[in-house]
Amino acid sequence: MMFVSRIKTQLLLISLAPLLLVMILVLGFLIGTTHDGIEERVQKRGDEIAAQIVTMSEFFLYTGNMEKLSEVVELMINIDELISIQFSDAQGRLLLARELDSANQTIRSFRVAIRNQDSLVDDLTVLAANAEPAPVLGYLNIGISENRITTQLQAFYIRILLIGLVALLLGVVLAYLMSRKMTSALSSLALTAREIELKSFSVRCPENGHGELLELQHIFNEMADSLERNEQRMLRRIEEATRSLNASVDELSNKNQELAKQRQESIELARSKAISDERARIMKDMHDGVGGQLVSSLAIIERETESEARDNIAATLKECLDDFRLIINSLNVNANHLDAIMADFKYRLDKRIKPLDINLKWCIDPIAEQVALQPQQALHLLRILQEATTNILKHANATEISIEMLCSIEGVMLTICDDGICVVLPEEECEDEPHFAGYGLTNMRWRARQLKGTIGFQKTAQGGLCIMLTLPEWLPTG
Repeated sequence: MMFVSRIKTQLLLISLAPLLLVMILVLGFLIGTTHDGIEERVQKRGDEIAAQIVTMSEFFLYTGNMEKLSEVVELMINIDELISIQFSDAQGRLLLARELDSANQTIRSFRVAIRNQDSLVDDLTVLAANAEPAPVLGYLNIGISENRITTQLQAFYIRILLIGLVALLLGVVLAYLMSRKMTSALSSLALTAREIELKSFSVRCPENGHGELLELQHIFNEMADSLERNEQRMLRRIEEATRSLNASVDELSNKNQELAKQRQESIELARSKAISDERARIMKDMHDGVGGQLVSSLAIIERETESEARDNIAATLKECLDDFRLIINSLNVNANHLDAIMADFKYRLDKRIKPLDINLKWCIDPIAEQVALQPQQALHLLRILQEATTNILKHANATEISIEMLCSIEGVMLTICDDGICVVLPEEECEDEPHFAGYGLTNMRWRARQLKGTIGFQKTAQGGLCIMLTLPEWLPTG
């Protein structure tokens, strides 16, 4: 029923649209014309009042008779629509002013130059090219109220609106009476079309129209028959095509997944094997070549008679072996997690500090096993640890080394502290970036930057040094 009501409404709108358009055009033209006429009246009224005041006050302004000029103001202020009068001299200084109560009123301002001549010439008049303008005696400013004109304009608008509403109402009644004969047949068509839109192809329109509407209903029912037959055929075809397509898509999807998985596995296996083979070759060559030569050289030099040169050479060879082992460990593909790298470093550090009676406090976060490292990252970290512990062993005269590592979602925090002596250059403090003479702190800072981290130095309460390495991008993978 709502749709039927909409059809009737549309018929009314179609009938009324031309009438409404004509009415709008006529009303617009009348309103525009009237508004322009009222604007001209306001302008003309203001010009007339201004010309009258200028004529009466020109002589008094010329002679400077303010008393007479004041009488002119008092006389003219009583004119209808006039709200304010102001006289000013040629330099714009106010001479006389009178203003009535202008609350809730719209004011139109007029400004006229008062010249020393017989005829009135305002500031908008263009003088002849060969004439000299008369000297300006002063200026007149008046305010005209537009309320009376506005009231007339509003009354006119109301009359026009009432006429338009009456005409529109009359048009609605006539259009309704004329369209009632068409609504029944069109409503039947609309309702049937709505049912077909909702996929009810079996419904038919009752043929209750006359003339061309009856023929339209008959054609519409034939179209509905054709749509019903086409719908049935299409549903059968779509069902068959869907079954076939689903089977093909499932088969293709399974094959694509298998191929993608096999391809990725092949790539990963090939890459891992190539990396592993190359690292194994490098480690074997270095171990058999350089490592063997260093071990042999150390064994030979240790059989020599004890001397300062012999001890220096042996110490140098041991440091070379430590560096060599550090590089080998960083390339070990079977120990590429942070906990394994730290465990290997602890093993080698224990061997170095055991003869020196130095206590090692070791605390590594268990989450470190979830942090995976690249070989170059492992090498930088081991170099920093090696440099820090070597400095402690050689220069700090410490009795205890503390190494602590914390892992969180914010990264890794590594601290290396000792209870020895914080050695710095003269006039430098450990809190302000210590500068150990030849201790390689510049190298440690560089390696920290390569790891995209920061390194800091702080003097401990016992007088030793605490090194803090922060690595915000080293996050656990688990």
